[in-house]
Amino acid sequence: MNKTKREISGQRFNCPEIITNKLIATILVCAIITIILFCFYYQIVSSQVLILNDVDADKRTTLVVHNGVFVLSYIHSAHKTPVFEFFDINDYNNLVLFKTVYESLGIGLPFTEENGNLSMENGKYILNMKKEFSSIYIRVSPIAHHSINIGGEDYPLLKYVGPNNLLKITAKKQYKLKKKR
Repeated sequence: MNKTKREISGQRFNCPEIITNKLIATILVCAIITIILFCFYYQIVSSQVLILNDVDADKRTTLVVHNGVFVLSYIHSAHKTPVFEFFDINDYNNLVLFKTVYESLGIGLPFTEENGNLSMENGKYILNMKKEFSSIYIRVSPIAHHSINIGGEDYPLLKYVGPNNLLKITAKKQYKLKKKR
């Protein structure tokens, strides 16, 4: 029988090679069984998330966006009417503005079709477009009531950022381990 010398904690031991090979094989089989069982009971799921970064306070929050669509809303400072900006998160984690809905034309709001298709429905202007952003910066104001709506649920931005602080919004994919049912 072929013997090899093993050193454990400074001590030298003679150990048959066959025992060493069996030990390695046993560890390998146990690892494979563990991986198979792990895959049977758990799965890795991905979801798109918005990252809300309070630039002034160096504070980050993530919001899960299940279908990739969210709405940024605020009260326009001059017109005092609501504005709704519809975004989609694309495969490259860019924020794609595809629609804006507002009630009046004028200061700070589009009034021509140069950047999309402008129409009027039920007394509201709807501008369909496609503008891509890697990030969006907003100075969050208590007056404007900035909020994000995801799947019908509102998230007031003042809950995540200080008044008049600068907010940077980006998106990314998030991976989580989830137990299978």
